[in-house]
Amino acid sequence: MKAEGDTSKAKGDISKAGKEGDITSKAGKTNPPSTPIEVNLSGQARLHIYSKAKNSPIANKGGDTSGMWDDQDRVTWYILGGNFEADEALIPKNDMDYVELSFLGLPKVCLINIARFMNITIREMADLVDLSTKTLERKKPEDPMDKVVSSQAIEIASTLAHGMKVFEDQNKLNRWLSKDNLALGDKKPLELLGTPTGIKLVNNILTRIEEGIFS
Repeated sequence: MKAEGDTSKAKGDISKAGKEGDITSKAGKTNPPSTPIEVNLSGQARLHIYSKAKNSPIANKGGDTSGMWDDQDRVTWYILGGNFEADEALIPKNDMDYVELSFLGLPKVCLINIARFMNITIREMADLVDLSTKTLERKKPEDPMDKVVSSQAIEIASTLAHGMKVFEDQNKLNRWLSKDNLALGDKKPLELLGTPTGIKLVNNILTRIEEGIFS
């Protein structure tokens, strides 16, 4: 399979997209970079992380998408900015790979990709990883985040991948995340993604839905 790429040149710094609180407002005006941000894991080929446009064609692929979202590790990597159809060597293999990524520091662009996937603002994304909006905006797309923020971002992406396995539709998942949930004390699942315990609870509810239990 071919690695994902884009021959267009970036028009400006995507870190400015959320200047007025809306990370998606300028997403359509900023093209993905022609070359990916590269991260090396020990003993593994270089990982490629892209800046993804809002409403990615993969996430909105038409036709039969049954089974498309079953590989949670691959979908997690896609949400962070990896190529959905990349060779196996370019995709983190297991939890230890993600731990190593956390220590290396995910680039800021991964947070932007998560926010775009959920259609939330940069301010909301910053809150989920316990950063100030100004701190996040100051960083360049390739700047690494610290290990705590990186780990939180990976857990959020993994939970979104779990949600895609359950709902098989990005819009349906985002609507569910934004609705008050009785099983979560009438809180929105999105509100709980800012803590490890909250993420665990959201994943528990998604598992219940998988098993046919109304939640």
